[in-house]
Amino acid sequence: MLDKLINLTFNDIAGWSSIISLVISIISLVLIGSLRAKIIEQKRKARLRQLFEDVRRIPNDALPLTTATRSKLLSLARNLPKGWLCHFSAKSKAAWDIHKAIKSEDIASIHEGIEDWISHSEDL
Repeated sequence: MLDKLINLTFNDIAGWSSIISLVISIISLVLIGSLRAKIIEQKRKARLRQLFEDVRRIPNDALPLTTATRSKLLSLARNLPKGWLCHFSAKSKAAWDIHKAIKSEDIASIHEGIEDWISHSEDL
């Protein structure tokens, strides 16, 4: 009788410990995922800062555009948000204007759009 009681207790302890282990694993996966997302976000911000500095160095009268300049502008366009739902905030409208300026290859408008974007982005 005592063996059955001890066995039952060990089985209960083993069951609860596996449930606790599952909860701890899920919590650690969530924390690792949020840390990974923060690292990616910081890398994207650093990339945008670098692209902004590179594009700011392009003179306003740099026409025709070289392949290096076009590649920087296309990289900037890829890294800025784009879509039809981008008209709800001032920051999104600035990104939309930068995309339009890149398509028209208007360097002065791109510079102004970058300044607008930075003024709406406190964390850059």
